[in-house]
Amino acid sequence: MTHKEKILNEDYNKLSFERLRLRVLFEQDEKCNNCGLGEWLSQKIVLELEQIDGNHFNNKRDNL
Repeated sequence: MTHKEKILNEDYNKLSFERLRLRVLFEQDEKCNNCGLGEWLSQKIVLELEQIDGNHFNNKRDNL
């Protein structure tokens, strides 16, 4: 099992913040949720995880 597969199969509610961030990026195929880009001028885009409601403690999947 790859690192990516392991994170995608773990219980979402038990993930550390770093693994949670990776999980969301993997679920989105490492592309921006807004524009769908993963690269710009052949360079990988650095993506940030944001909470929709602005509460950095609210890491529910539907808020990220």
